[in-house]
Amino acid sequence: MPITYLSVNDFLNLAIELRTVPGILEYLNARRSLAPGDLRIIGDEKTLFSFYLLNSGSFPNRYTRVDAADAVARSHHVLAQCLAKKAESDRFGGLLEHVAHELATRHQEYASDLPSNLLHGFDDAADRKNYITMQEVIAGLRLRERAELGRAFWGVIQNLRDRPQDDFTYMAAYLDAKPDWVFVFGSAKNVKRVEVLKRAAALIPAAMAQYEKLHCMLIIDRDGESYEVAITKSASGHLDDERAAGKELFGRLRIADRVCDGL
Repeated sequence: MPITYLSVNDFLNLAIELRTVPGILEYLNARRSLAPGDLRIIGDEKTLFSFYLLNSGSFPNRYTRVDAADAVARSHHVLAQCLAKKAESDRFGGLLEHVAHELATRHQEYASDLPSNLLHGFDDAADRKNYITMQEVIAGLRLRERAELGRAFWGVIQNLRDRPQDDFTYMAAYLDAKPDWVFVFGSAKNVKRVEVLKRAAALIPAAMAQYEKLHCMLIIDRDGESYEVAITKSASGHLDDERAAGKELFGRLRIADRVCDGL
């Protein structure tokens, strides 16, 4: 098993910058391509990370710490641009991180006015478990994947925020790195919670059927004050009525691609 030598301070700084378990593991694995003698040196991890950032999340084979320091010194302007892009990307990723944080607590009146068919989808208040599974989905995303999904969610929120009337809007996104998953993001403005949950219940199977996915995660922002979050797995093939609903609800949405490589 490979061993990486880091000071506590350097590791904490890496955790702040990379912020995901996959991201930290990818960095440590890429770092193994350093010259053998440099792998046993502790300190100046900031220079190595800066070089990693300059090279779109990679280290050339057998590079040394001196090579990295020279490259960083020659590329101050490029590094500044990379850091600015990463800061913008991290800002969007922070939106999903906020969702994950909010999942740890539940509104005391979460069950208020909900019919039994909707209330059935919630864990018992004394035995909450599903929120951990939801957090794990977000925690398992790479930093850039989290950022791109956060960017999509932010776009939905902003699209509705500028509208004067009460409304509800949504979109879907999926990642090549998670081929079995579709993510549905929505935003509600002055729409009753029970109606939001009814729409969520319709969107989830429709999205899985439309995009041929086995798993779905749905996140809805309600008036900028709270989130409704759900995950589900298709137990069998998609039904005809689910496919029809998928075509109706998602078939006319505009499709766009974004590259999720690098940090």
